[in-house]
Amino acid sequence: MKKIILFTAILFAFTSIQFVGAEPIKGSIVTNLDKKLKIVYGDKAIISLGRIHGMIKGDIVKITKDSDISLTEQIGKCAVQKTFESTSICEIISMKQEIENKNIVYMERFRTIDPNLFNQMIALLNSIVEPYKPYDNINIYVHDIYDEKNNTTLFSERLKEDILYSFQQKSRIAATRDAYKSYIGYQDHYFNADAYTFNERNVNKLKNSMKTFNIDVLLTGVYKIKGDTLNIALLIVDRNRPVKIMDLKLSAKDYSEAVASMVVPYKPFQEKELVSYGMMLKHKDYFPSREEQREIIRQESEKELNFKYKFLNDKSRFNRISPGAVNIKFNREQITDIQKGFSYEKEFEKGRKRLLVSFVPILFENEDEIFEVKKEISKEIIIDLKDENNVTIEMMLDATYGKESIDIKVFRKTSREPIIMKSVQSVTDRGSAIDLYKD
Repeated sequence: MKKIILFTAILFAFTSIQFVGAEPIKGSIVTNLDKKLKIVYGDKAIISLGRIHGMIKGDIVKITKDSDISLTEQIGKCAVQKTFESTSICEIISMKQEIENKNIVYMERFRTIDPNLFNQMIALLNSIVEPYKPYDNINIYVHDIYDEKNNTTLFSERLKEDILYSFQQKSRIAATRDAYKSYIGYQDHYFNADAYTFNERNVNKLKNSMKTFNIDVLLTGVYKIKGDTLNIALLIVDRNRPVKIMDLKLSAKDYSEAVASMVVPYKPFQEKELVSYGMMLKHKDYFPSREEQREIIRQESEKELNFKYKFLNDKSRFNRISPGAVNIKFNREQITDIQKGFSYEKEFEKGRKRLLVSFVPILFENEDEIFEVKKEISKEIIIDLKDENNVTIEMMLDATYGKESIDIKVFRKTSREPIIMKSVQSVTDRGSAIDLYKD
């Protein structure tokens, strides 16, 4: 425990030093791809900073005059499009004046906690960002690194911290370490025995669940000692691209003490399972006749002065009532991106769920919103679905005046065959009935 506390203190002190007053890395514009004397917005220049200097695709590099050795006046910026060993191609994305060959380029110096890992971290970063466009942001989850017996050691922790520290220096990368922990197992669930291949079925299942947590890339790893070599295999799971395994090699002698220091021994645990739900939101609009419109105006005016003023002396008209201010909530999770008429897929933790659906009737004149009626229509049910495949929840919101309702149906998507459901009990909460169902 003392070693862990000491390591954390050293890490904090080290990272504080890195970000306060760190000297930037400097290079220059060598030439531009079009061989022009002056470089302007949108032009691509070759700069004398590359992978050996810590550059990756998407880095933003500042530009100043070649005479401005103290870097006091920034005259432009460029975004790295492609990196090579000692040079990069950088596109001009902003400028205050014309940019020329030999102008200075500079950015914050890239560092690693362990200097031995500098080249490996740059290789890892470039491997991850290469498929993405230079301006794309990337959400990465960094899981634990284990030994071959699923133990977490001091070396595991140090390597993980170095990975996170490296990622955090790149502005386009958002790296997290805990949000997904309960949904991913030990390394042997994903790596095969040789640690150079992976279990395709389990990794594909992992990819599907990553979408739920808005994770683009997941990273985990395993290490083994063979002779004098510490072999590390990092599993890089990009949810939209082929999986990669990156092999790192270090001197076993240099890390023997950290490898031998146990932090978290292997302990079996039950991964939380996710269930895939299909969801469909439908609206039933109401088109009242002129006589019905007058009756609605009369009734609502008696309830609300604002309504009476709005429609007094035919100041406003409406010809349609539609569901609006739609609220859909699974337990405490708000579903905000479901659209009317479109199939929506989302994964939730397996088990009993409380589904709340509500809407407010809104008056329209053709496509123009006229008035929001102060009446909320809601329905809550509790469902317990065990089937992970092809289950769809259909929600019909009916805005028929005086008969407003919400109908929720659950069926298997492949055959649209309703799931046989029976009422288990009725729960009353704040005066509203909640139906409880199971399949």
